[in-house]
Amino acid sequence: MARKSDEQIDARVARMHRDYLHNVVAETKKQPTTIAKLLNISPSTLTRIYRPKDGQISKMSAGTLARLEEFSGLAAPSLEPEPQKQPSEFREDATRYEADAGDPTLAAMIATIIGNKKNIDPWVIRSRSLECAGFMPGDVVLVDLSTMPRASEPACAQVYNWRGGTAETVMRILEPPYLVAATFDPALRKPLLVDDDRVIVKGLILPHRLRPRPN
Repeated sequence: MARKSDEQIDARVARMHRDYLHNVVAETKKQPTTIAKLLNISPSTLTRIYRPKDGQISKMSAGTLARLEEFSGLAAPSLEPEPQKQPSEFREDATRYEADAGDPTLAAMIATIIGNKKNIDPWVIRSRSLECAGFMPGDVVLVDLSTMPRASEPACAQVYNWRGGTAETVMRILEPPYLVAATFDPALRKPLLVDDDRVIVKGLILPHRLRPRPN
């Protein structure tokens, strides 16, 4: 009975993934082979989902779903949408910077630095994860999403909870194949394995360290 239940779940997930891919194709107006080339993955990874053979149950990996979600802007399906409790040792290191809610002078500085570069996002450091690298809580940093960090460089990454359908942002130092904190806080020192599934590096943290003026 348990085996039959597992097969039913697999078939349901496969249908969800196929429907999602069809939506991505319709939204982007690009065929699966073209999308695969743009995402630098094997075309068969998507074509076997888009047009499965009779009786074939094919699913996409969490990493592939994340890439499709980022590429298309369409939320990837989640089998279990209920939030799951995060591990006690995990905490979010940064939140997105909101220009309208902060110092207008700082917002103008950030806009000037970014210019017309659409691949740079401002974030506010919220933890001590990079304190030994000079990034302190309250600092506004810029993340270049078009540049992958090299070893020993600061990185912005996402840690996905695929069962709960959530993602958290971490700011750590890349020491392949791990992300490590540069901190005196022992609660943050556990390394995160970059597996391009649960943990995916998004971009390089640029050297700018900006702070709003005190009230």
